[in-house]
Amino acid sequence: MTILKEMVYKLIAPVLRVWLRNSITGKPIKDTHKVLYYDRSQHLGFLFSRKIEYEKEFSAIIMQHMKPGNLVFEIGSNIGQYSLQIAEKIGENGKLICVEPDSDNFAFLSFNIIKNGCKNVHLVNEAVADQQGQTTFYKDTMTGGRMGSLIREYSGTHFQGKSEEVKTTTIGVLIDQYGIPDFVKVDVEGAEDLIFNNTSFVHSKTTYLIEVREETKASIFEVFNSLGFFMYLLESNLKKVEHVSDIPGFANLLIKHPPTTI
Repeated sequence: MTILKEMVYKLIAPVLRVWLRNSITGKPIKDTHKVLYYDRSQHLGFLFSRKIEYEKEFSAIIMQHMKPGNLVFEIGSNIGQYSLQIAEKIGENGKLICVEPDSDNFAFLSFNIIKNGCKNVHLVNEAVADQQGQTTFYKDTMTGGRMGSLIREYSGTHFQGKSEEVKTTTIGVLIDQYGIPDFVKVDVEGAEDLIFNNTSFVHSKTTYLIEVREETKASIFEVFNSLGFFMYLLESNLKKVEHVSDIPGFANLLIKHPPTTI
């Protein structure tokens, strides 16, 4: 987004949020047979699009690494922007486990999965962390919950004072329940190092896509590098990461155990 666009967005976004509050609509996701339903005031990026192309460059790469029959964990599903695409890609013989702690997001996610007839999806209304239990989740009420986090400071100005207590599980528990996944997508706004603090949960057959930030990139790099995984930057055309210093302050890492091709 250019500086001019950012300035315009900051000026008009508050007005649009008030004007569109509680206005629900649905739009088709491009190149799928799915329709995404959402609160227009919370997802302004979809406002002028006839069809939804959500992070289309990343989406194309992600879909290339999934195939029919796969077991996929999506940790941080939001309202289903990726979930619906993944469910279609892996087909009726695949299984998608969507994990989303935010109660508002989970309501939309559930509606989207049911409305689109995704019978290969299992929904989990919990957060994935380092242990089972309960914790505080800091909600993003500005942009559709996309920046909600278990860690207060990572929600930034999107946290407007609304939080909720949520149940927590671990990736190990998910594996015990559903099996070793073929693909794990993680978008948890700074809690990614909590998920992978136990290397026994990491399996060489699994491909991972993990969003990291400055505060978590070193720990994620160390975990997977120590286990012999290769890491690639989605933002840099799948450039291989040789050292933690190659990872910018915000990045999406595609992580695979060799020998594989990308």
